[in-house]
Amino acid sequence: MNTSLFSKISGTALLVLFAVTATFPACAQRRVASSVTSQTSTVDIKALQHDILALVNKHRASLGLKALQMNEVASAEATRHSADMAKGKVGFGHGGFSQRMQSLNKQLGGLRATAENVAYGKIGAAEVMDMWLESSGHRKNIEGNFSMMGIGIAQSRDGYLYFTQIFMLK
Repeated sequence: MNTSLFSKISGTALLVLFAVTATFPACAQRRVASSVTSQTSTVDIKALQHDILALVNKHRASLGLKALQMNEVASAEATRHSADMAKGKVGFGHGGFSQRMQSLNKQLGGLRATAENVAYGKIGAAEVMDMWLESSGHRKNIEGNFSMMGIGIAQSRDGYLYFTQIFMLK
């Protein structure tokens, strides 16, 4: 990156990605340019959730895979995890994954497979999706044999967005 390009970038964010499934954990780390401001009032969480779902389904369609349906119960669980990470109540990552999946199975019943992707940074939907697709573990979850997805996003006081995707097959 040259100096003039660097000076045009409003800031950089560290994006740390984790993917977890019942059998395949993965992690990656990358620095990316920030395109989301740090002011809470400028981030439309519902729009980000919608955009991520659309990007996931566009990618899946390009591979001939069925679209995932948004599941509000999973989104609520994902949002709680993102909020806990954003508030520092839990460390960034998949701590509590088993408990989240047990809770979802109690509420929805009959879940045959689950997986989770998490990320954080001062980034938007396209950037987080690009990072997930560049990581084999995250890509595996996005392209996996799932029928539903929940998306949770929370913003920390310093403007970082915490993303949690939960994938499920019933």
